[in-house]
Amino acid sequence: MNAGSASDLFTEWYSNCICDVGLTIKYSAGNLKGGDTMGIEWINHKGKRILYIDYGKLSVPEMVAQVKKATETLVASGSSQNLTLSNISDAFVNNEFIAVAKEHSKISLPLTKKTAVVGVTGVKKILLKGLNTFTSKPRVPFDTIEQAKDWLVQ
Repeated sequence: MNAGSASDLFTEWYSNCICDVGLTIKYSAGNLKGGDTMGIEWINHKGKRILYIDYGKLSVPEMVAQVKKATETLVASGSSQNLTLSNISDAFVNNEFIAVAKEHSKISLPLTKKTAVVGVTGVKKILLKGLNTFTSKPRVPFDTIEQAKDWLVQ
């Protein structure tokens, strides 16, 4: 997949979007990595809507595309009170990914009330701490998805 403009990425995302009565949006990247799926999905937890972003087992270019798609999803939501949950378990996070995440956080953070992250182990803890130094809304790490969801909806 070649990197394109934001509108090209949105068009590709939209054309691969599966929508279910506005409650669930999943990005299916069948053309990436021989049919693997990149997951961006609105989930409901205790009556609240959370944008779940799964980076697991994606290559760095796919993770970069995932950040862009998540930002576009937040913009399309029309809300500044979004709750987000990123899963970086089984993901290789490097400086390229952090740079893109930092840049896109300038757009996404004003649209986000709270952000949780799971899968933060080893060097990812250091990278998350570094990323959080550039933001007014820190991404809070949790051990499990359930803990993160419970915190988000408090």
